[in-house]
Amino acid sequence: MPPPSGAHYGRAVNAQNAARAAIEDTDADAVTQDVAQRSASGTVLSAAGWLDDHFEACRDEYTEMLRAAGLRSGWHVLDVGCGTGSYLPLIRDEVGASGRVLATDRDPENVAIARQQHPLSEPLVGSALALPVRTAGVDAVWCANVTQYFSDEDLPLLLGELARVVRPGGLVAVKDVDMSALRIAPGGPFLGAHLAEACVTSTPVAVESGGSLRGRELGLWLERAGLEGVRQQTFAIEYRAPLSAPAARLWASWLPYLARLAEEKGVPDVDLATWRRVSTPERAAAFVAAPEFYACELQVLAIGRMPESAP
Repeated sequence: MPPPSGAHYGRAVNAQNAARAAIEDTDADAVTQDVAQRSASGTVLSAAGWLDDHFEACRDEYTEMLRAAGLRSGWHVLDVGCGTGSYLPLIRDEVGASGRVLATDRDPENVAIARQQHPLSEPLVGSALALPVRTAGVDAVWCANVTQYFSDEDLPLLLGELARVVRPGGLVAVKDVDMSALRIAPGGPFLGAHLAEACVTSTPVAVESGGSLRGRELGLWLERAGLEGVRQQTFAIEYRAPLSAPAARLWASWLPYLARLAEEKGVPDVDLATWRRVSTPERAAAFVAAPEFYACELQVLAIGRMPESAP
């Protein structure tokens, strides 16, 4: 193989330096101590900084998904599981000045950030299974990356509660990941699939491990919940080097969490060499700064309409 050209080498060095600088901007000690990126309430991959980086890394795709939900000017919309409130300005853009945006999340620290950054959206602390909204009180519900934290037994309860607060003819929109389609390179084509399989076949099975494989079934779950006119759309989010600063921080903190799961759950030996290359934030930062780095995650949006009248 011929040596890289000077221009190619320079781009690679610049990308690596940018990624390392992005990682230095984060609280490295906190990332090292908790690679699961837990929120104050203990939910994995829900810490404020991680949520913000994930949103900023995927802002264009997430904006497209929100716009595809079909929200209308003047509507009252509830964001369930709002996190730090990243979607709230996008929802407000859709409903306009005559609309209203409400929000809830179970984590007090994330709600505090959402209140500070988006006070007009009235974020409240609350369970998604007991929403602080009257029956048929909003025109639509937006619920992003929440269903994965509910088991197959509890998901109908969540969807029933979302449906309860939406008026007849209104919309329920849910979005979530499908980790069975995760791709990471350099690495084998089944690196993500092997990990996903190991996480649901090796006990104990975390709720989010099973829930994160359910993305492409969301439309079916909405139909089972009694929603009508259900439509579903899948979005591939691709990351190519050189990464933006938020994407570099995202993957430098996400990969060590996945690597720890790979060690714990027992993925095939052929995959372990790759996972061990990203087992710490420092190793992961170098990995994602390489010019050949590529990753792809699959996000699925499902939208259903509430029946106009009770059967």
